Amino acid sequence: TLRQDKLLWIGREYQKQGINIEYMTIQNEPNASQPWESCQYTAEEERDMIKNHLFPAFRAKGIPVQLLIWDHNKERLIYRSNQILGDLDVRNMVAGIGYHYYSGDHFENIKIFKELYNDKLIIHTEGCTGYEKLWFKKKKRRIPGLYRDYGPYWEDETFEITPEWLFDDMNDLMEDSE
Repeated sequence: TLRQDKLLWIGREYQKQGINIEYMTIQNEPNASQPWESCQYTAEEERDMIKNHLFPAFRAKGIPVQLLIWDHNKERLIYRSNQILGDLDVRNMVAGIGYHYYSGDHFENIKIFKELYNDKLIIHTEGCTGYEKLWFKKKKRRIPGLYRDYGPYWEDETFEITPEWLFDDMNDLMEDSE
């Protein structure tokens, strides 16, 4: 398919520059209908894209990218994961799940995912609405617990969190957020 060919081309071009893409999500917000261009995928379509197209194509071209599913809000994370990872072949092709910080707390879903799929990564892939102080403060309060309990990966469009930054400033973070 055109999308598959484009992804393979991108992967090869990055490799030529000495940059390996470690992780890739199948589709950002596959369940969102936006006023701009959207590409919606059902769980079955995402599963089949991985199994029948992307994973075999990346392996055949020697591109060692690891695939992440969902890459959307937390409230449907378990349903989506079960639909995709219920296929044991696909489960072995998927490194983990990407989730977004929007749409309320729903952090229990991340905990349930970790219990069900403890061999899979949990990576926060989006959660930024700009530099609003209130939003940042709200995220700042929850980040230490998410990092500690659910995995070492937190990607954000406004800042990057590393273990050194997080644990060196843990007390300040907790005090500032109260």
